[in-house]
Amino acid sequence: MSLDDITKIKIYPAIGITRLGNSPSEYFIEPEIPEERLPPADGFYKDNQCRIKRQASRFRLFGYDQNDNLVQEITKDDGAITWRAHLANKKAAGKIFAGSTENPSFRNSWVDADPQFTRNDLKIDPGERSVTGPNQMAQFDTGTFLGENVYLGKMQTDDLGRLLVLGGHGKSSSVPPDESVFHYANNDRWYDDVSDGPVNATVILNGRTEPIESERSWIICAPPNFAPAIDTYSSLYDILLQLAEDKGIPHIPRPTTPSYKNDIFPILERTVNLKWVVSTGRTSHGILENVISNPPGSMADRQIIFGVLKNPNDLTAGGRMPVVRTDGFDDSQAVTKIQYYIMQKWAADEFDNDWNNPPTTNITPEGLDRAALEPCVGGPFFPGIESSWFIRERCKFTEAFRLDNNYLDENDQEQILEPGDITKWMAVPWQADFRDCVGTWWPAQRPDSVIKEGSLTDQFESWTGTLVNSHRDMVDNWHKLGFVVKKGDRFVETERSVTCKKCYVITDRSHFSKDEVDSVLTGGVNPAHFTPSLYVVVEGFLPNDLNINAPNLDPAQLVGIAPQITLRRTSDNTVPAEMSTTVQELLLEDPTLPANLRQRFTFVYSVDFTGTRAFFENDGVTPIEIQNIRVIAEIQNESGEGNVSLIHQPNPYMLDGSTHWLSTDVRVFQVKEGESPSFSNLIIGNTANAAINFIQDLTNDFNSTPSANHPFDMISTDANTSKLELSRSVDGRRVFNFAVAKVRYRGEALSAENVRVFFRLFTTAATNFNYNSYSTYRRFERDPNNTIPLLGLADNRIGTIPFFAESRVDPTTQSTEDQTDITNVRTISPAGGGGESSEYFGCWLDFNQTEAQFPAFPSNDGPFISGEIKSIQELIRGMHQCLAAEVFFESDPIPQGATPSSNDNLSQRNLVIVESTNPTANKVQHTFEIRPSEKKSMYRLTHRLQEKNNPPIANFVDELMFNWGNLPRSSTVTLYMPDLDANEIISTAGKNYESERLFKVDDHTIKCLVGDVTYVPIPNSQRKNIAGLITIELPHEIKCGQVFDTVIMQINRMTGSVLGSFQITIPIMTAKTLLKDEIRKLSVLRHIEKSIPSDDHWHSIFQRYTEQVAERVKLFGGNPIVIKPSPDGDGGQYHKIRLIIEQIQILDDHDPFLKGKGEFRFKSKIKTDTINEPVEVQFPKKGTYSISDRPGKNIVKMNEVLYEGTAYEYLGIQITGIEMDTFDPDDNLCFYKRVFTGNPDSWYGTKGPKNEQIELEDLGDWKIWYRIEKA
Repeated sequence: MSLDDITKIKIYPAIGITRLGNSPSEYFIEPEIPEERLPPADGFYKDNQCRIKRQASRFRLFGYDQNDNLVQEITKDDGAITWRAHLANKKAAGKIFAGSTENPSFRNSWVDADPQFTRNDLKIDPGERSVTGPNQMAQFDTGTFLGENVYLGKMQTDDLGRLLVLGGHGKSSSVPPDESVFHYANNDRWYDDVSDGPVNATVILNGRTEPIESERSWIICAPPNFAPAIDTYSSLYDILLQLAEDKGIPHIPRPTTPSYKNDIFPILERTVNLKWVVSTGRTSHGILENVISNPPGSMADRQIIFGVLKNPNDLTAGGRMPVVRTDGFDDSQAVTKIQYYIMQKWAADEFDNDWNNPPTTNITPEGLDRAALEPCVGGPFFPGIESSWFIRERCKFTEAFRLDNNYLDENDQEQILEPGDITKWMAVPWQADFRDCVGTWWPAQRPDSVIKEGSLTDQFESWTGTLVNSHRDMVDNWHKLGFVVKKGDRFVETERSVTCKKCYVITDRSHFSKDEVDSVLTGGVNPAHFTPSLYVVVEGFLPNDLNINAPNLDPAQLVGIAPQITLRRTSDNTVPAEMSTTVQELLLEDPTLPANLRQRFTFVYSVDFTGTRAFFENDGVTPIEIQNIRVIAEIQNESGEGNVSLIHQPNPYMLDGSTHWLSTDVRVFQVKEGESPSFSNLIIGNTANAAINFIQDLTNDFNSTPSANHPFDMISTDANTSKLELSRSVDGRRVFNFAVAKVRYRGEALSAENVRVFFRLFTTAATNFNYNSYSTYRRFERDPNNTIPLLGLADNRIGTIPFFAESRVDPTTQSTEDQTDITNVRTISPAGGGGESSEYFGCWLDFNQTEAQFPAFPSNDGPFISGEIKSIQELIRGMHQCLAAEVFFESDPIPQGATPSSNDNLSQRNLVIVESTNPTANKVQHTFEIRPSEKKSMYRLTHRLQEKNNPPIANFVDELMFNWGNLPRSSTVTLYMPDLDANEIISTAGKNYESERLFKVDDHTIKCLVGDVTYVPIPNSQRKNIAGLITIELPHEIKCGQVFDTVIMQINRMTGSVLGSFQITIPIMTAKTLLKDEIRKLSVLRHIEKSIPSDDHWHSIFQRYTEQVAERVKLFGGNPIVIKPSPDGDGGQYHKIRLIIEQIQILDDHDPFLKGKGEFRFKSKIKTDTINEPVEVQFPKKGTYSISDRPGKNIVKMNEVLYEGTAYEYLGIQITGIEMDTFDPDDNLCFYKRVFTGNPDSWYGTKGPKNEQIELEDLGDWKIWYRIEKA
């Protein structure tokens, strides 16, 4: 036959299936040969960015003669072909899905009364598209949902003119954004990019002029099939074939002799393969597996298998298999009648045993129908995957699988079948139903439990795992789920991509000034070495992929492993001279390096300068004031980019030194009243005025002292030496805290006038120093020459407190805007000749004072109501705080968003020191506060990624990075954050980190496993400041003298930058050394805790904080119960005492147990309120006392120490005596007991009977004398 015989043209498959995928360009073709499940050409269902490839449906044209005999396939060589397709999504405009019965109500009923939108605005309908000829394309890209553009896919022709249709990218959203997804099927204001519609073709065959209109096909765009090689018992093909038989629709009749290979084996294989995706498939299938392994099975096995099948003709007559749900939720679903007939023929040995025949390789029209629909769900339709019960119950067909132009509505009236009608009953968004329908619903398309690739056992795990815990999770993370494919003799989940292969740069130190580089180089250090400056994070790789075979690799070993970094100027793409980077360290989440774990690899880099030519044009002469340098990191075809800035300007600045969170140009110290610091002869008094005078005199002295051997350089930067004091006094003497900043300037002629330094204190350890002059760094400008820092506010809470070198204004009568600080306004004169000059600024850090200053929740800048204000000490939220110094210079403003690591006008001291002991008390703790990034950062991140048809790589903006340093890896770390839900943190981590390092302890506490590094995501649900408590429990093998350092950083994923850092230093010391300071600490913390309202988010944190500190006091040997709140920390001031027994006298010779002379032994039990257990002493230590009851011989002198230790306000004494009889039982003396309370000063002296009067120490039969003295 030839083209001349063709009278009609049909499109196959009659129903094509395209599937969603978020890969922008990669796709694969749907199956075209029955039972053939070939993976994409490269073997992967995801592209190299872990995005799911779309499944395309390829439509072919076949010509038939007048007797419906197939003539041939028609391609571009046979004529001119014009394809037309029309995709639409009508879900939101359709009726509510209510199961197997039709609900007359419509979704989005609100729109019917809305003046802005109509129900048509809920339909996503870009209209019909057409293409003519080979290699042409048209996009379905103009559809809208409530005014928002929604892409539904495209159509394109191949080299032979066949048509490929691709669906959408899996985008589901709401208008407005972030509406909740609360129902499995019906969610108002939501849309997805599932679609369906007709496919038509017009063909003008060669040699003819009249076009032939094809019989149309239909395209359904469905969700991905995540187990593409596993089919369900009865597929959509089986259901529609049975429907054709039942309704007399033209179809291929039942085979008289079924083929074992093509008809029987697929049914058996589907049943057996389900065990790889659902637990119910893993029971009682031994016979089936035996038959699969030994086809076609024995007669006995065949009959047993057939005997357990439900009989679709009479459900009461057959067995109970398969256990599959119907649309109505029960388990009565049977195989189709045709399938039952085929199995019956097999059991009766009436089949064609063609197992050894070669596989079919020919593409046929009927084969295309079967191949397209066999991987689709045939039920239950609740609502389904590709289509709902609508296709089975309401649609009409012109022949098997080919939809008619009309369908029957609920009143059995014919309606035109329009684009979008097949899928309009489906869930909106589709991910909601996809999340809920676990178990036996559709495990062949939506697996329930799987074996992970690389697993050495057959241990099944949840397919969704930590990625999906809610409807919204499925919306966000569907593309991260894995595909179940056959590997060897089993099916395993592959391509699960919690994180994909990627490489990105985090800038820790992003700002370098020529002056700072100069200062290092002129100091004799070359190269000038700044570390850590950069982190390059590499994800999605196995250790072997990167040749990482051991932890703790040194820099030389890392050179061939670490990402290569290239530095280029953004202005001209040239490489800056004398500037480079060097890899220093590799941080592992799990240092045990599991071979199959795609953990994060964090590479640490320094930025190095061998000279300063990078700060000049390529001529080496012309300075560049400000320039951006691109930092390009590359590893195995992945790359990331960050930016650092080089500054060459004559403006005032401060140096950070080697560690930017411990600036060398900002120093702190404390001075006790009546003393002077080691670097100055100034002696401080004991009043506020004395403190102000001291800092003013000190800065004047500093500014009048030559730079050589300057006293500023003598202020210690040692962690312990430079600690500040939170209690107002120590040992009865006032303590004053101060800060001094050195501001440098390199100018030739012009002075830097009216330079100011603003000192601010964050109330505890902070992780976000992002500069925002409207919140944390507020200021008031009275006039151009008079600017003063104000309280930093966040969510109406105090975030930062300013400090000055002058007395504070009266908060009840004056506004804080009236504050002055003339001492900290200076003009810096140039040194000339490129030299450096400097001025010194300072402040009194009066945070340990008790004068009321500010309300906890200020609504203005004062004056404040007297009864509502608290002392700064009461507003402090941790034993250690973070100090930030800002150089304020009108001509060099700090840009919004700058940090101390990115701007040399900002510096900080951010160090937490918490001592520990071993093995007595090895737990340390401190509070901290996180300020989440601005909402706009989150918005930009989300939309920047969605614009690329790629859902966000992380559903959070901020994360904490814990660089554990030398902290022992067996330490236990918990984070208590009552503002956050622990489940949400764990869930967010599970959706974004391959390595499982976080675990829930309680509703608001998580445990972190310690490696080299741990990341903790901060969910976007919390936009207010987050208060927290970190607790570190060290292992028992630590030793005195060791010091452990850990750095905690807040990273903004949007900007790829560190927002702030603080360091925890843990020196290991003896309990005896620490007890006194720990008691003072508990006393002052309890004083602060008392002032925190119960509804403040700090309240529960301080409760836990003080409880843990109290436990430390107890383990150090103190008694926390008696320690009272005090701003001076003296609520638990203990006394060292000694109790000595002097003598005992035996009296009353009529005592029946004294026979002239006795042998005695005594025991004491001493208890104070500083010890947990009584101290017991037996005296004499050996033997007995020989005592007579006769006058002159009845006294024994002892002078035994019964107790030497501490007491606060309680001393309990108990002494008992025993006569040791040789022949009779031992006799007990009356016991002595006495309690002393109050101030121990009142206890001192000798206690005993006086002047023969009856006193406590006179027990009638015996008397006791002892003394209490200071130890």
